[in-house]
Amino acid sequence: MKNSTAIAQTLRHLMDRYDEGKGISENALSRATYDMFGEENGVPQPTIHRILSGTSKDPKSRTILRLAEFFGVTDSQLRGYVPLPEQFAVGDGEGDYSASGLPVLTWEQADNAELVLEKIKQGMIKVQFEAARCRGPHAFTLIVQGDAMRCSGRYSFPEGTRIVVDTSIEVRHGEFVVATATGYATPIFRRLESEGGVQRLVPLNKRPGYEIITMSSDDRIIGKVIEYYSRLP
Repeated sequence: MKNSTAIAQTLRHLMDRYDEGKGISENALSRATYDMFGEENGVPQPTIHRILSGTSKDPKSRTILRLAEFFGVTDSQLRGYVPLPEQFAVGDGEGDYSASGLPVLTWEQADNAELVLEKIKQGMIKVQFEAARCRGPHAFTLIVQGDAMRCSGRYSFPEGTRIVVDTSIEVRHGEFVVATATGYATPIFRRLESEGGVQRLVPLNKRPGYEIITMSSDDRIIGKVIEYYSRLP
């Protein structure tokens, strides 16, 4: 009961402040999820209504994940386990990014980042914007999901960490990248190892279950990670 109430409150908060505070209705949110994720993965309006009204006591994880991805937050944030960012803005991308920060993309959108960024600039896609120190026409923010890049070393990227990705910068051995990988439905965040013409995507988490991936000809690097922070500046 407590968890379903937290989800309902957070979802209502996100819906109310969507599109620079203009808000988004249950019907519009449902249609937007179908537009973003396709007919098989959209969230029906009745499902959204049941979550908001509290009649859905235990929403499916898949539903929570889709709604979280749409609003550019983690599923933990939508569930109320992790606070939403203190500084947070919503915009449609019109005008200069330097004034509104960087667009927050979902991991699905990152797969076609350049096309998505162009549509945002044209006002065809509305996304949330967050403040960031590094900015540019080819940069965007992603929210880390999972523990593959979490460790006890110098660099650690726990779930919820913001990473700023730039698609226009050449990447080198040892740098952090976002890339596609065979067998993964969405792009992943890893450290790049490049030796003898072979590129590998390496997780920082050394526990079993986090594999080193040798990139194939079908895989590609989307961009270099140029900034990260666990809380907004």
